[in-house]
Amino acid sequence: MPRVELLKLIPAGKGCAIRLFADHDAPGDSIEKFWSETSYDGKPGSDLFFIPPHWHKYHDEIFTLTKGRAAVTVEGKTTILAAGDKPVFIPRWHVHSFTSFEGEEMVLKERTDPTGPFKGLFFNDIFSTGVFRGFSLHALRCFYDGDTYVGLPGNIKTIDQAFIFLVGGFAKLILLSDKKPQTL
Repeated sequence: MPRVELLKLIPAGKGCAIRLFADHDAPGDSIEKFWSETSYDGKPGSDLFFIPPHWHKYHDEIFTLTKGRAAVTVEGKTTILAAGDKPVFIPRWHVHSFTSFEGEEMVLKERTDPTGPFKGLFFNDIFSTGVFRGFSLHALRCFYDGDTYVGLPGNIKTIDQAFIFLVGGFAKLILLSDKKPQTL
């Protein structure tokens, strides 16, 4: 029987949370070793869970909906994912976003390839100041430190990278006390 541990519960807005898990019995390179589960309770007054368009240079993502529905957009094509559907594979370098539906409870499992605790550290970092409300200096510093690039209009990856290098790097310089956490 796998030894699964809830590493951390991260509040991600009213009615939203991210739970970070590790399976201590899974091989170190298995995509089942580390994962997150994002939840939205669907209650009136809760924040809709929305992640804006972005992409990753060094890891792929696998989304599996375990409860409810979510709209997942990859390179401009939106798919409505429902609990029980096959997982959605999002290759690195592909712009993607997702959102829950108002009033509908949702749980989305996210795994990465390669696996590792880096995704949990990123979520811990970006939500450390409270709810993610867009591209603040803190968020851009987190992107700079966390293999995340804003999907700017035009879908020109070199420009996206330059933007994070310049603006995220600037944020890192001026927010000296805003350091990337090394542990959960």
